[in-house]
Amino acid sequence: MGDIVILNEAEMQIGLSFILQSVLKKYDVVLQEMNLKIKEDHLLMTSVVLYNQYHVDVLCEFNLKYENQHFVFENIQGKVEYLFLQFPIMSFLKSFLQDSHIIWKDNQIQYEIDLPIESLNLEDGQLQVILKNNQSVSP
Repeated sequence: MGDIVILNEAEMQIGLSFILQSVLKKYDVVLQEMNLKIKEDHLLMTSVVLYNQYHVDVLCEFNLKYENQHFVFENIQGKVEYLFLQFPIMSFLKSFLQDSHIIWKDNQIQYEIDLPIESLNLEDGQLQVILKNNQSVSP
C-alpha cells in the first residue's frame, strides 16, 4: 500500500469547487456556491450555479471511487431546479456535459484521468486517498 492522504469535508469542498469551476467554464456556467457533506459512505452536494443569467440549484448524492484510471461517481441521485422546472440530475448531466473522457452508465459517471492514486475511501467524515507506490507525477 502506498502513502495515505486524508482530506476533510472543507478540503474536499475546495478541491471539488476548483475542478467544477474549470469544467463548467467550458459551458459558460459559473459556480456561485457549493456545500459538500460526507455522509457515511457517500457525499451530499448542494450548489448554486449561474447559467444564462439564471440561478440553477443542484442537489445530489453520490459515492466516489477511483479505479482503473477513472474517477467513478456512482449511485448518483438528485435534481436540478431551473426557473420553475425540475430535472433528474442524470438526465440533465447527460444532455449538458459533452466530454470524450466521460463514460455514462445507469446512475454512474466515470471520468477517465490517469493519476497516481490506488484507491479512494469515504469514512468517518473524511476522504482517504491511497497513493500508488513509487509513482512520479509529471506535468
